[in-house]
Amino acid sequence: MLARDPGTGGLTMAGRIPLIQKFTWQSIVLIMVSHAVHQTHRLATRNDRPLVFNAWFPFDTTNSPVYELVYLAQVSAQKESEILVATVDLQLRTSN
Repeated sequence: MLARDPGTGGLTMAGRIPLIQKFTWQSIVLIMVSHAVHQTHRLATRNDRPLVFNAWFPFDTTNSPVYELVYLAQVSAQKESEILVATVDLQLRTSN
């Protein structure tokens, strides 16, 4: 596929794909890093051990190791959803 239009010299849609991919992955990294910084700040400055998401559980989540396991599960779910949203966005941007 041609990356540049021979007539105008401008980028074709195929030529924009690498730029869109680079922008999308940079966005993913920025979102993940900012979320990690925010969560670290919350954990360091609060005494009540907040979870990533406000949620109800049928068990006590304040005791160790339950808190850590629930927190890890919530962080994992958040990261997976960030990647899913970014890759769907990438698919939509590069499809005709």
